[in-house]
Amino acid sequence: NLNAIDADNTEVQLAFEGDFNPMMAMMIKGPITKFIETLAQNMGKL
Repeated sequence: NLNAIDADNTEVQLAFEGDFNPMMAMMIKGPITKFIETLAQNMGKL
């Protein structure tokens, strides 16, 4: 979601929905979390 705050600022919300079996969920939770955090940290560079 993107919400315009003013002419120079926008609020961004990143969401991920996935349906995984428990074994896959344990394996991918860390990498997906790191990926979302990296996206959030670098959002200002876009």
